Amino acid sequence: MKTCRNNRALMVLVFSAIAGCGTLSSVSTTKPVPTAEFLKGREWLLEDLGGHGVLDRVQVTLKFHEKNKISGRASCNQYSGQVEIDEKGGFRVQNYGTIASTKMRCPAALSLQEGRYLEALGVAERIELNEPYLFIYSPNLSKPLKFIQK
Repeated sequence: MKTCRNNRALMVLVFSAIAGCGTLSSVSTTKPVPTAEFLKGREWLLEDLGGHGVLDRVQVTLKFHEKNKISGRASCNQYSGQVEIDEKGGFRVQNYGTIASTKMRCPAALSLQEGRYLEALGVAERIELNEPYLFIYSPNLSKPLKFIQK
């Protein structure tokens, strides 16, 4: 009986605290959006390519620079481009999704992975930070590109 009273008292305290801070519906359910300023100078390593793992011993990277420039390694080639990131998490490669890259010849598996990555990045629509991961969502992938900070 004493335990029930203690539990009720605790529940009243918890609900009072919630009521004092606002309603439950006012709690934010949106994911954190990384700003261009936050991303600047950070380099990320791809861990998952839209639900598919990344080939072993191959580093696919994404680095954010000043003036919304990006660069990295796509699998065996270097790439660069420019992006727009808005305050709601919108992410878009400028110049109609144009990403410039070197054209080194690669083994078939690397070329396939590289093509899928660059295509997904080129048409990406949204970015999200759920530490320690950075997610970039692309309409042509069922799951987002998943990065961890390098």
